[in-house]
Amino acid sequence: MPFKKITILFSFAICLITTNAFSQLDNQVLSTELPINAKDTNKLLFSFNSLNFLRNTEYFGPIEFGKTMFGYSLNPKLVYYPNSFIRIDIGGLFRKDYGNDEFKIIAPTYSIKISKNGYSGIFGNLEGGMSHQFIEPLFNIDYVITKPLENGLQFKVNKKLIFSDTWIDWQRMEYQWSPYKEEISAGTSDRFTILGADKKFQIAVPLQGMVHHFGGQIDSLRFAPLSTLINLAGGLRFSFLFSEGSFVKEVRSDNYYVTYHDASPKKVQAYKNGYGVYLNLLLRTKLVNVMASYWNGMEYIAPNGTQIFESDRKSVV
Repeated sequence: MPFKKITILFSFAICLITTNAFSQLDNQVLSTELPINAKDTNKLLFSFNSLNFLRNTEYFGPIEFGKTMFGYSLNPKLVYYPNSFIRIDIGGLFRKDYGNDEFKIIAPTYSIKISKNGYSGIFGNLEGGMSHQFIEPLFNIDYVITKPLENGLQFKVNKKLIFSDTWIDWQRMEYQWSPYKEEISAGTSDRFTILGADKKFQIAVPLQGMVHHFGGQIDSLRFAPLSTLINLAGGLRFSFLFSEGSFVKEVRSDNYYVTYHDASPKKVQAYKNGYGVYLNLLLRTKLVNVMASYWNGMEYIAPNGTQIFESDRKSVV
């Protein structure tokens, strides 16, 4: 029997603290934006970012096992601004889990960003994670901790009526006779404000898509099946903004129809196609943000999504 999952999720707070101050709940604290300030032209600066995390998911079910992640990540780097529209970052990322004597991640970081008039391009380490503004059925919130570095190319548009983030993340490079396939993810996250850009009541259309691919021709698994999995999401956002001095800052409703499609030449997944309905109601105040979410999924698979939203693959023989 196919497994149909209906879940009610209540998100009151995320136990993540960072020295920087985005996802359905405004997780700006998890953003990895690389701002450019014309005043910093010809300056070489030192930047230090830290993420202190405690994420505990007490799940008891066949889809995702419960886990606890507790520790910190450090990202010291040098930042150079050769002119008013280019930023170059060079540094390192270090993740340490409490209860583990060794560092979980030790990796160099490098990125070059060119930005002008609301358009930007990035090569190297991307503005990834929650900066993509993907919904969790498409993008795993745990990646902020477990996969903090995305590497490749990124193009962004940030205008009053349009937000667009299109990128490719080369996750695993293969070489001659590598015992594994190359692994690539690519996505686009777009939002078009169609009403009330400068008003208290706003309506926007979010469109999101992600492709995850295992492929290549030079590895030792050349006869293994290739895999291309696609997730798409579209919907409507309704937002009401309150006056500046109000305790309540915003009431917002985000509503998505989400799909999954297996575009592989040879299908090996439990399901070929699937879908989900994802509804969110957010209350943003001066002190705390409260969000209630509803998810109803059928035969839904998302290789980069938060696992709890997937359908039980074991239910199909």
